[in-house]
Amino acid sequence: MKRIIFVSMLATLLLGITSCDQLQIGEDEKVKEEQKGPQVTTLDAVQGTYYQATLSGQVTGLERAALDFECGIEYSTSDSFDKNNTIRIRVDKSYSEDAYTIPISDIRAGQKYYYRAYYINQQLDYYGEIKSFSFTWNAPEVITLNAELRENRFGDSYVLFTSFSKGFKDLSDQERQYYGIQISATADFDEDKTYEQPCDFFLQSGDTIQSSTGYHYDSRLLRFGTRYYYRAYFKLDDITSYGEAKTFSFDWRGPRMIDLGLSVKWADCNLGGYSMREFGDYFAWGETETYYETGYASDFPQNHWKAGYSGGFTWSNYKYCNGSETTLTKYCNISSYGYNGFTDNNTTLLPQDDASHAIWGGNWRIPTIQEFQELIDNCTLTWTEDETYGMLGCTVTSNKPGYEDCSIFLPWHGLYGMYCAYWSSSLDTDDPNNALGVNFSPNEILTTNYPRISEVYIRPVCP
Repeated sequence: MKRIIFVSMLATLLLGITSCDQLQIGEDEKVKEEQKGPQVTTLDAVQGTYYQATLSGQVTGLERAALDFECGIEYSTSDSFDKNNTIRIRVDKSYSEDAYTIPISDIRAGQKYYYRAYYINQQLDYYGEIKSFSFTWNAPEVITLNAELRENRFGDSYVLFTSFSKGFKDLSDQERQYYGIQISATADFDEDKTYEQPCDFFLQSGDTIQSSTGYHYDSRLLRFGTRYYYRAYFKLDDITSYGEAKTFSFDWRGPRMIDLGLSVKWADCNLGGYSMREFGDYFAWGETETYYETGYASDFPQNHWKAGYSGGFTWSNYKYCNGSETTLTKYCNISSYGYNGFTDNNTTLLPQDDASHAIWGGNWRIPTIQEFQELIDNCTLTWTEDETYGMLGCTVTSNKPGYEDCSIFLPWHGLYGMYCAYWSSSLDTDDPNNALGVNFSPNEILTTNYPRISEVYIRPVCP
């Protein structure tokens, strides 16, 4: 009898426990259902005009949502939605379950963006699927036109042209567009050997363009006798379109004689230069070769000495002495300056020792000091500062009747502080370890003397 009562009580107890478990499970499901929240869906992006896109999302199940909530779109350049690279845009939304759209602008061409819809209430954040899009761009057709060789007051120069014929008119944001011409010493347009000449005005579709100053020869970039490659380019943000790569060789046609109405005609450029604004090479007096390697005249300090000239412009390297200024072996009229009392009474450079004649040939030579003085006496000297064209120096304009529109330009290089020096072919007969020349500054031009080992420029003349 006792066994029957115990079994009955146990059954009743188990039934009660089961009923409690069922009740608890039902309550848990109800809580989960309440906490499930709205369903957040990220819809596909639609690209609009250039730089713009429309992002969309949708939130359903708002009848179960908290009263205080926020929803919208967030987009980023990182799929982790790093807060430093993420922009969140909130949408004003009531309890409508319709899809919402958010236009975004200022997106970059060539950049991939990640985006997702979101819903936030007081307790939880809900996100839709992460999607992505990239700014697609129908680039304008970029055309590289043929280069033209032109002669102008700066000497020969190439002007490079380009045009854009398709799609260009659709772009209105000038701040994000860059276009112009690239020129390079290598066919693959190596970054370290390529120069860009941007155009500085806005274009219309199909325009043929040229930078405002043209593309003039620049000695810091181009060398005569070298082949160069060029192409038009158009950049929008991180995307670049190029025109066909073309090539040209810049060949020097030789020095020109400028007739100022004086006893000799003056060259239009310095010896070693190829245009009126190039400094050219510098020489010791009476030497016909430079002490440094070709192409390094503008290096200062000079670190490209030829073999045997590591000391630079010193008496130990000078051709016409035995190691010092009082051991001259040529062009000496005072025995105390000559090696073992040597004199030869040569006071003007002979053709074989004249760098102008040795390098340019013909009748070219270094001017005498008297010819320099004639230039000073019969011309107007005007200091020129035009760094846009690389022109800093002295414009020398003839005052001779009938020649008033003729001039030469002496580029300035401050090897001697504020002065720039030019050799004459004349020895300083009072001090034969010196030779005569001229120097000029913004304030004056005058004849002077320099030690024969000085590094000085040359402006040749021709009868």
